[in-house]
Amino acid sequence: MDIVSGIDPMKDIPDITGVSQILIVDDEPRFRSAYRELLAGKDRHIEECATGREALQRLGLRDIDVVVLDLKLPDIGGIEIMEWLARNKIGTPRSSSSAPTSRSTRPSMPCARGPSSSSASTATRPS
Repeated sequence: MDIVSGIDPMKDIPDITGVSQILIVDDEPRFRSAYRELLAGKDRHIEECATGREALQRLGLRDIDVVVLDLKLPDIGGIEIMEWLARNKIGTPRSSSSAPTSRSTRPSMPCARGPSSSSASTATRPS
């Protein structure tokens, strides 16, 4: 049985065509830098936050098009931030990632679609 042929790696990736405001939330500077480089483009404004508290303050302005969100932040976890977005009816598409820890090497928890047109996808990043 060929399991790999049935996997669509693009299925859960939000379409960011026309996106101008991107927020990268990660406590690791090297990951923020890598995401910034990958997402850079003409007419895109990319901002960064290193903590969940910073992210909530920034997201409260309601002008972010896409959020790249680490699930394992030092203060407020990414899941709590996604719940905050849903409670406040902020329909920002988000993509979350998390590095495996020494306690667990399981992939991060998949996230359901958020309110209205928002979407979420989850990936495990290398540590």
